[in-house]
Amino acid sequence: MSRLQLKEVFRFNEYLSLTFSRILLIVMMTCFGIAMIQVVHAFSPAWNGSFLSLACLVISLEAILVQNRLRKASDLEHSPTFYRVMEWVVILIILKLILYFRLGWGTFLDELPNWSRNFLGSFFNSEYLLAVLIMAAVWGLTLWFVSDLEEIENDVTLVDASDMGGFYSNRSAIRGRMANRFLTIGFMIVFMTALFTIDFGALVRGIYIFNHRSGGLNIIVYFLAGMLLLSQTHFSVLRAGWAWERIPIEPHIARRWIVYSLVALVLVTGIAFILPTSYSMGLLATMGYIFSLIFSLLSGLIFLIFTPLIMLLGWIYRLFGKNAPVASMPEMKLPEPPKETAGRVQPPWLEVVQSVLFWAIFLGVIGYAFYQYFKQNKDLLNKLKQARGIKFLVQAWAWIKGRLSGFNQAVSSVIGVGVKRLRAFIVRSPAQEVWNFINLRRLSPRQQILFFYLALVRRGGETGISRKPSQTPYEYAHTLDRSLPDVSESVHSMTESFIEARYSNHLVESKQASQAKAYWEHIRLALQKLRKRYKAK
Repeated sequence: MSRLQLKEVFRFNEYLSLTFSRILLIVMMTCFGIAMIQVVHAFSPAWNGSFLSLACLVISLEAILVQNRLRKASDLEHSPTFYRVMEWVVILIILKLILYFRLGWGTFLDELPNWSRNFLGSFFNSEYLLAVLIMAAVWGLTLWFVSDLEEIENDVTLVDASDMGGFYSNRSAIRGRMANRFLTIGFMIVFMTALFTIDFGALVRGIYIFNHRSGGLNIIVYFLAGMLLLSQTHFSVLRAGWAWERIPIEPHIARRWIVYSLVALVLVTGIAFILPTSYSMGLLATMGYIFSLIFSLLSGLIFLIFTPLIMLLGWIYRLFGKNAPVASMPEMKLPEPPKETAGRVQPPWLEVVQSVLFWAIFLGVIGYAFYQYFKQNKDLLNKLKQARGIKFLVQAWAWIKGRLSGFNQAVSSVIGVGVKRLRAFIVRSPAQEVWNFINLRRLSPRQQILFFYLALVRRGGETGISRKPSQTPYEYAHTLDRSLPDVSESVHSMTESFIEARYSNHLVESKQASQAKAYWEHIRLALQKLRKRYKAK
């Protein structure tokens, strides 16, 4: 594959991956905006901001499109800051028009005369400011993620960078930064959704009411989209290594990566729904109960802190002959836990499947944990084996294992005798006996190229030009160039043929295998001459 073709393949895969990443980012930011809308509605039930859910999606998309436009600074007539200011003027006007459209244009005609007298007070009312705050948060977080996505682009630059002295691309650190931000925002969404289940109006009056509102779906969608986004960033890290090494990749590998990520996520989600998780209290109801409990305890603690001040005020009142105010300890009535949710009615066979899957996964995790633990603490394992009861069990297991091993050997010997008898009826030619280990004519063209390259590495090591474990094929080719300058072209052609056969999925023709054999013959003769020269010295 030529360098131009390689660039086109990397450019297409990068475009597909980043487009999918931006779609996932829009979904995540919309979920975050919905969580903010729910919290504001919980504090102020009269405020209706459901129409802002679609606005969150639109402003996230707008932020991405404008950011892509502003990246081309040479095409701008003014500075990026100027365009940002104009962008927000347009956003504020459109948002205000949406509010007027929802409230009715009569409200607009009533407020219009007040703009000239008190513009800030009449234009930026409380409902409008809440909407602007939510839009600004979604817009800012979108730009924050987009700036990181822009830093993990430029695969084509990495393809050309191998000819340069060096190129810096810290995609792994950027991916870690995005993962931390994703988890932080996810915790904020869970926290805000839990607050959404509390009736704050009743809480102030000492009544603890949990509203079982919808909100769990918002959390699930956010985390599913976030995990898919992290999968795409991991794909970007892998592409950087492939581009730097100029390793040919499948033209549609990005599409397959997306499909496989979706399939894996669907499987994990399906397992999570199948497993027996009929808990008596939901996550959001539990967190809401905890927040209400903390609020109740803080109320009592504040009263205790201000009790000395209240007593001092009472003493001052009595000095002037007035009745002191009576302060009584508020009733410390803890909130009642949320009521248990009714379990789903399931057929008996599904309960059996759930139980089997649960215990298989549960015991598998425990077994794997113990295996890794004793693998790292072999001294402890040896001491346990010497214990009296465990030693008997170990000896019994060794006896059973030995009997099974003997039975296995007996069966293998019987099968071996039968195979030898069958082989006696097969007539072998001398040529087949020569190629008993590896018959090149039975290998595919791809396998033949791999065979010739591995023969090159093995013969190079015998001559004293060993390939280090950390060396890439291109780095090893440069090492061979210094010792075999006469066959430099054959070495590089052989390396390119090996990389294409090893890492590509397209068909390798017999003509390419014949060319690789010719390259190997030239290199083999050069290695023989070099070896004789070393022996003569």
